[in-house]
Amino acid sequence: SGLHAFRLMVPAYELPQWLEETDSGVILQVKVTPNGTRNRVSGQLGPSLLVTLTAPEQDGKANGLLIKFLSESLGVASAQLNVVAGGSGKIKKVLIEAVRPSQVSMRLSPR
Repeated sequence: SGLHAFRLMVPAYELPQWLEETDSGVILQVKVTPNGTRNRVSGQLGPSLLVTLTAPEQDGKANGLLIKFLSESLGVASAQLNVVAGGSGKIKKVLIEAVRPSQVSMRLSPR
């Protein structure tokens, strides 16, 4: 019966490739396209969520704007988000603390 209880905790849906569950929240793999006309989720490419940002690709401006965009999109405090890998590259990993994977998936999935 212990195994049966575990099965109930497994989500009824599969997580998108760009989302990974951790003990403290989720890690989002994002490929950022700078210099866009507006901030938006623009699709998915392999294991990355594509996010277009208005920020230029310089001085960490894109990272700051990415955190702001994601926190507003998810309705969480920007303090809950942290770029944990790829800070200076186009492909970044963002840790989002204290959120459920389903919340992130529903709000950010490309439409």
